Amino acid sequence: MSLHGKVALVTGGGKGVGSGIARTLAGHGVKVGINYHGSEEAAGQTLKRITEDGGEGILLKGDVSRRQDVEAMMHVLADTYGGIDILVNNAALQKNLWLMEYHEDDYDLLMKTNLKGYFICMQSALPFLKMGGEGRIINISSIHAKRPTNFDPVYSMTKGGIKMLTREAAIEFAQYGITV
Repeated sequence: MSLHGKVALVTGGGKGVGSGIARTLAGHGVKVGINYHGSEEAAGQTLKRITEDGGEGILLKGDVSRRQDVEAMMHVLADTYGGIDILVNNAALQKNLWLMEYHEDDYDLLMKTNLKGYFICMQSALPFLKMGGEGRIINISSIHAKRPTNFDPVYSMTKGGIKMLTREAAIEFAQYGITV
């Protein structure tokens, strides 16, 4: 699959790893939707670097754990660039807490952002990805999905869940020519 001219949504694309992914895709000719939930300033800097390097993209504010936000982002991106070819699920939170330091609210926040967010984004992107016949979904996980790390068990649980969600979706979406 040639990347030039493709359209990608990168969740959590405004900073950190997501910013690097967005900039790299744009460097290969991909039109990038940069999702952010927090700092518009950081996301704006990512977009600025992309455009300064000759790339193209738009900012898409939204909470990946809210279906209405995700569906709105998908529609804006598809309407702007004529479709969606790639979904990069990257948005995640990490609390760096021990098991006994976690409060239930912390647990719920990580589960809905790190795991439910990927789930909602995949469901919402599927109709757009099917149109192109060779869509791609890239779910960013972590070493935390593979082995105990002696801290942050809730984050690790979400990353383990992402690993299995990815495997299941790969089997299910193969019928549409979509690689997960």
